[in-house]
Formats: sequence, C-alpha cells, structure tokens
Amino acid sequence: MSSANFQNATAQTVMQVLSKITDPDPDLRFMSLNDLNAILLASPTAVTNNDYNTTTKIVEALLKSFRDQNAEVQNAAIKW
Repeated sequence: MSSANFQNATAQTVMQVLSKITDPDPDLRFMSLNDLNAILLASPTAVTNNDYNTTTKIVEALLKSFRDQNAEVQNAAIKW
C-alpha cells in the first residue's frame, strides 16, 4: 500500500491490511504489520474510535503475530 493512503485511513483500509496478516507468505505478513503500524501512526484515532470490531481485530492479529513461525514477523509485532 502507499503511505499516502494512510493519512485518510478507514476501517476498510485496515481490514484490507488485516486480511494479509494471515497470508502463507511471511513477507506479506511482515509488510502487513508494518503497514498497519504506519496506518495507526498516521491517524491513531481515526480508525479505532467508536469501532470496537476493527480494534478487536487489530489486537487479535497483533497477538497472533507474536506466535508466528517467522522471526521477522514476530519482531515486527514486537516493534509495535
């Protein structure tokens, strides 16, 4: 994703990124975590305010990433 899209991130943008966190390719999982981090840094409350479902999915994806088989994905989760 382009970082320009992160300024106006929506729940739909977050859900697109979250869908890649479960991809079999560890590089896509790693990039998804980095994109999600960038989205939340660019607009920390725009997505999570009053959107319990999206916030819950973000937390669940992050916790799942701690148990990932790939060390780079785990490190990206720790970076959060």
